[in-house]
Amino acid sequence: MIVALVFEERPTTFPTAGVMSLAYLAFINTAVAYTLQNVAQKYTSDTHTAILLSTESLFAFIFGVFFYGDPFTPRILIGGLIVFSAVIISDLKWKNHPITNEAIETEIPNTESNDN
Repeated sequence: MIVALVFEERPTTFPTAGVMSLAYLAFINTAVAYTLQNVAQKYTSDTHTAILLSTESLFAFIFGVFFYGDPFTPRILIGGLIVFSAVIISDLKWKNHPITNEAIETEIPNTESNDN
């Protein structure tokens, strides 16, 4: 953008549709959406909030394919499944394995000698 500001000519007029689109994005997506998100977060648990917020890319994909006409390819599907699986796995609460707990609780003897 800095390079464009230096080397390109500045527009003399701005199309009304472009200005209205920017105003919509600035107001609706920033002010209204974040306000609703913060208000809704008060009424749900941290885990549910994390899962809901992590589905943003999933909904962007769905709306992009159905409303914008983005291509639906196997590569996109596999990538989306990997990301979504990683989010779900990171939110799961894993049970501690008894062997791991025993290893943590036992002290490992110091094998270094202090002969100086």
